[in-house]
Amino acid sequence: TFLQDLGMRLKVPQVTIATAIIFCHRFFIRQSHARNDRRTIATVCMFLAGKVEETPRPLKDVIVVSYEIIHKKDPATAQKIKQKEVYE
Repeated sequence: TFLQDLGMRLKVPQVTIATAIIFCHRFFIRQSHARNDRRTIATVCMFLAGKVEETPRPLKDVIVVSYEIIHKKDPATAQKIKQKEVYE
């Protein structure tokens, strides 16, 4: 899945990936799938899971890796996010 791929690329422990999955499930129990982009929510959950499990990764790294996964068929688009600094 997206979260497992994201976690492996970020080199976080399996427990951090599991925590991110739990966070996503809990979020979508109460919130609409139609109103919220699942990949954006998953990215945020991975970032927060890293903090909770004391295996944090910089926000920039989480966003860049997530963007690369989402746009893996278009490497040029994936490179654009590395040039932006709106998330710092």
